[in-house]
Amino acid sequence: MKFTLGVLLAAASALYGQTVYLRTSAPAGAVVTNATWNGATYQITTQTAHGFSAGNTVIVWGVCTNSAPLNASTINGIRKVASVIDANDFTIQTTGGANIANSGTFQPCGSGNNASTGLLTAYTLGSQPFGFLDGTTGPLFRQLALSTSNSNVASGLANTGSCPGDGICVSGGVITITTTYPHGVQVTSAGGKPEYFAIWGTASNALNTNGTYISSSYPGVKGSSYAVTGATTYTFSAAAPAGVGNGDYTQNDACGSNGTTPDSINGDANCVVVTQLGYQTRRQVATASYVSGISATGAAGQTCVLDIQNFSGGQDASGTVALTGTNTIASGTAITITASGYGFTGNPTSAHTASGQPRAAGMRWSRALSTRAATILTGTT
Repeated sequence: MKFTLGVLLAAASALYGQTVYLRTSAPAGAVVTNATWNGATYQITTQTAHGFSAGNTVIVWGVCTNSAPLNASTINGIRKVASVIDANDFTIQTTGGANIANSGTFQPCGSGNNASTGLLTAYTLGSQPFGFLDGTTGPLFRQLALSTSNSNVASGLANTGSCPGDGICVSGGVITITTTYPHGVQVTSAGGKPEYFAIWGTASNALNTNGTYISSSYPGVKGSSYAVTGATTYTFSAAAPAGVGNGDYTQNDACGSNGTTPDSINGDANCVVVTQLGYQTRRQVATASYVSGISATGAAGQTCVLDIQNFSGGQDASGTVALTGTNTIASGTAITITASGYGFTGNPTSAHTASGQPRAAGMRWSRALSTRAATILTGTT
């Protein structure tokens, strides 16, 4: 099963006719790796292509400055893209078109880097309570985005102030989620399939990104999934990622607005969300076949080892392809997948040898391939 669902809810006390901004469409969100004040406003640099256009409304969050004590940067909030410099760089202004004042040198907030940006879409609310689905205590909204009562999403995550018994507690290598209502989470669903959840917005980057379900999550990606390993009426648990210490991760009161500047993230609402529906899964190579690109000397049946390239930042896959005749590999020959890799965002199209050397007796690679030029292939994930 390959499934990706990302959710960001910006909910407040919405009134009829009010405009709200939601993350509802492509492009995918991007990690912010730098924010530089250019003398007038801030230039944002992203780890992957941002996909924005001048005039877009975007959200920026998780950026701090190097001033002491560590402070949230003034760039955080709902912003307008003032200009696009290149695929990974753009400048921002307030939604009203004003430049952003210099607030110090870029620095991620907390452990690791949680700084992110994403495209927002404006919606004008009708008279219904749009954005709250079946209400802040409704079962659907709780499955989608569960937090404490001082958040902007569904309530029902325990908030006792100490572990054990608080909403998200880590002890002895186990994460325990505690709710104030019968959550219905099971280790295995009624259909016989494992159940998963994700954690967003805590002060621990490892907890937010290193889900422990080995065949669906991959390190370094927000919303990586956890496999449920135990469940009672009011708790469910999973293995904790390596490096996450014992402690209480229920609160991170740095989200929402302070009510004075509604286009900024500068409030004291809880950022922490637990979701059964919004998690990032592992997309792996399932099948592949050879198209062209190899010049080889050898006999039918001899095999070449391929490194199937992943340009999305995840792990490459690997496989073998056999000669179908003397010095020949027929187009369409199946590639045997020996390692599936992870983190692919599309079907693979190229491969190379890991070292540029023959992998079987009597096999010789062309100079182009030995310098890591692409072997053309078709693959599915």
